[in-house]
This record gives sequence, C-alpha cells and structure tokens, in this order.
Amino acid sequence: MLTYSSFLSADFTRDGTTEVVSDTVTTLTWQDTNASHSNLKTWEAALNYCENLNFANSTAWRLANVNELTTLVDRTKKKLVIDDAFQYVGQQDITLYWTSSTALDHLKNKSWAINLAKGSISGKLKTQTAHSICVKDN
Repeated sequence: MLTYSSFLSADFTRDGTTEVVSDTVTTLTWQDTNASHSNLKTWEAALNYCENLNFANSTAWRLANVNELTTLVDRTKKKLVIDDAFQYVGQQDITLYWTSSTALDHLKNKSWAINLAKGSISGKLKTQTAHSICVKDN
C-alpha cells in the first residue's frame, strides 16, 4: 500500500445549489451528492457511471485519475482527510474511491483506489467494488 506524502495545494469551494465542489488551483469541479456516493461499483461500472453522467448542466464528467483524486486529500488531517468543503465524498464509512488509473502496466486487472479516511492508495482488483466520484475540467 502506498501513501502519498506530497499533494498539490487546493482551494475548494462548495456550491450547495448544484452540489459540486470546485478547486480554483487545479481548476477541477467535483460531483458531491449523497446519491452518487451511496452505491458501491466495480471499476468498469464507475467509469461508465461518470462517462454517462448528465449533472449540473454538464455531460463532461469522467472518473478522476490517481493524481487528480489525491488533490482532495488534506495533509493537515489525520482522519477523514478529505477537505471540509465536501459534504458527502469521503464521509463516514464511504472512504474507498476508484481512480481511472490502472495500478501497474503488468497488473491491468487492478486500478488505484484511494482511502479518503487515511489518504492511502492501494491497487484493487477491478472486479471488486468501491465508491466513485466524478470530476470535470472547469
């Protein structure tokens, strides 16, 4: 299991009306709804969910890659390391999230998943289940 020790700085702002969180540093916008994070999905189902998402007046959503998802981690926290701007993502028992990144070239059956309770990253079989968070460029 890997733990990232350095992340990009981030500046998150939540729009409670559209239920998105925007980062002015990375210029990424994140889906943050209760419904989107309540169901476990296989890696392929998570990819399909984000690619087919029509939400907040946009269809440009995708599953975040490992570098993008690590920007959600607040290095100053020890538990629930997700930034406080997020109302649903990474809260309570919903902590393990898929990335679109394959774990290693020789392990195409695994993808990186990030535990947003601890900030740790591990390779997970794509047939297993985890939560998903969709992202789009601003």
